Amino acid sequence: MGRWRLTVARIALAALALTVATRAAHGIEAGERTELRGLIERQIEAFRRDDGAAAFGFASPALKTLFGSPERFMEMVRGGYRPVYRPRSYAFGPDRDGPDGPELALRIQDESGTDWDAVYSFEKGSDGAWSISGCRLVRAPGESA
Repeated sequence: MGRWRLTVARIALAALALTVATRAAHGIEAGERTELRGLIERQIEAFRRDDGAAAFGFASPALKTLFGSPERFMEMVRGGYRPVYRPRSYAFGPDRDGPDGPELALRIQDESGTDWDAVYSFEKGSDGAWSISGCRLVRAPGESA
């Protein structure tokens, strides 16, 4: 009986490891990926139009509380996230499950031709709607300061 339990435990452990590996390999669901990419694209379009209210509307409740107004949010974006504010071009990279939820990567080329990597994080509200909860922006590898 002890040998049987050990075998069952090993099978269960292997199944759990396979489930975790499969989830990590596939990242987020296809429908969610499309929805989250749409949020990023609509926010970038709002930045391009200087539509602070629309851009701020895609931010999570925590970011809205932190910045308080579309004007303050846009001031922060123009000052610290210029590549996102005025990208020459961008392309989506891989998505993944981050420590606090899904994350999508974006390779952005700014107005001067410098490449940047942006990783967006998201928050799902109690109503089931997604919002952008953050963006980490760093120069792409090989780009000088």
